[in-house]
Amino acid sequence: MPAAPNMRRHLLKSACLAALALAATGCATHNVTFHEKTSGDAEAPLGAVMVMALAGDAAMQQAYEDRAVAQLAKKGVRAVPFHAALSSPAVLDENALRELVGKSGVDGILMAQAGSLENSQARVCSGAVVTFEGWGGLHSAYLDAWRTARRTAGSNSSAAWGRATVHLFDARDGRVVWTGRFESSREDNLRKALEGYAELTVGTLVADRAL
Repeated sequence: MPAAPNMRRHLLKSACLAALALAATGCATHNVTFHEKTSGDAEAPLGAVMVMALAGDAAMQQAYEDRAVAQLAKKGVRAVPFHAALSSPAVLDENALRELVGKSGVDGILMAQAGSLENSQARVCSGAVVTFEGWGGLHSAYLDAWRTARRTAGSNSSAAWGRATVHLFDARDGRVVWTGRFESSREDNLRKALEGYAELTVGTLVADRAL
């Protein structure tokens, strides 16, 4: 009996994500371990996104953000890297973060927490979406990721088994629009792994029609 339309769409999406993972990897293997569009359609499509990576040090942050911005531009989405908008690496309180986002003219925030599994103390809920409530929840997610990034700063970049947890927020009200989690096999160059995550993140967002 022919596969139902929903099943065919699921199989096609799975095949597309597998192809994206292979294309983004090089020698390492990157995998999408979880992804879900978490709040239905946004009140209006997100036309501009700030990419925010909290990845242990400035160089790793810039590697992810710049690659994700470039990939989003290829998909017709205007994006700005967080590091370019931030005047100093200091942690921002909620009002300062909202002001920064507002001045950047974006309506979405792609927030990624990335690092090595050996050093990360990030909270991960396998197979379930972490719920954040409005801008207060968005800022709490930012603080959690920022603190974890500070704890892992200066760690050996060759530490293996990378992980990235990514949330797409609607900056207009702080709602989570999409969540994804990614892991990679042993990768001697963490910068390269982060760039691979960025490419896979954008590809998965597009496949899920979250942008």
